[in-house]
Amino acid sequence: MSIKWLIILFSFCIPLFIVHAQEANSPLSFGDLSSVYTQPPIVEDVLGTTDEGPNSDGTLAKKYIEVDLTQQKMYLFQNGKVKKFYPISSGLEYPTPRGKFFIFNKSSNAYSNIYNVWMPYWLGFYVDPKLHASFGIHELPYWWSRGIKVRKPRENIGSPNTGGCIAVDIGKGKEIYAFADIGTPMYIFD
Repeated sequence: MSIKWLIILFSFCIPLFIVHAQEANSPLSFGDLSSVYTQPPIVEDVLGTTDEGPNSDGTLAKKYIEVDLTQQKMYLFQNGKVKKFYPISSGLEYPTPRGKFFIFNKSSNAYSNIYNVWMPYWLGFYVDPKLHASFGIHELPYWWSRGIKVRKPRENIGSPNTGGCIAVDIGKGKEIYAFADIGTPMYIFD
């Protein structure tokens, strides 16, 4: 018998969503509540209505990533056109660096020994010499606590709330990871 449950905790005024399943890879089911939870609000729909568009015109490179920190948006450009865009969460504790960078490493699931979290679909773009830390693009991070997978809440997407990295919503990291290669240029604007 598999017991599955969802709990919303409030700790220090920061909501944490906790999902527990006896088997870590088993699909999550909410039984009678499934109709309530199967259609969560999509952040892109809400944030996309105020999109001011990218800073560039698609000519910075044949393929590149553009991040607008003011809008909290990421744009994927290919062949002069926006292929896709995503709401993001940028640095709060440490500012996300601005400028031109290149994706220098990729990992399907990287670990931060500074924050003790897993970062799915990691794309490293900067190493801070003062912090001795890498900054990257990744999906919302998670950690394990007593067999329970804990994630930062999705509501963080759309506003600064990271340690300097660029976080995207669950499911979006895989798309960006597939788009970017080692050496893909990345431009971060205010």
